[in-house]
Amino acid sequence: MQNKSGASGFLKTAALWIVIILIMVMLYQLFNQQTKTKITKYAYSDFIHILDSGKVKEVKIQGQNIEGKLTDNVSFETLIPDDPKLVDRLLAKNVKVSAENKSSDPWYMSV
Repeated sequence: MQNKSGASGFLKTAALWIVIILIMVMLYQLFNQQTKTKITKYAYSDFIHILDSGKVKEVKIQGQNIEGKLTDNVSFETLIPDDPKLVDRLLAKNVKVSAENKSSDPWYMSV
């Protein structure tokens, strides 16, 4: 009988640790999302109109995703199609351009 109670105690302890870890991950996600600033999403055509009007201050390109700030410090993002002239258009409007590798999701988000 002692083997069953020992195994039962181990399972209860393991389950408790799993619950604690899951709660910690959920709390991290909750607080991580609250610290992000509000980001306005634009259709690509709207982004081009804003760019042409000279209201784009800076952009960061990650794969097909663009994140940036307008001249009034509003944060935005948009998805870009294959547009080989986009960087030239951004530079012609004196937009600060940076690029990064495509970011991957954290390992725990793929579970």
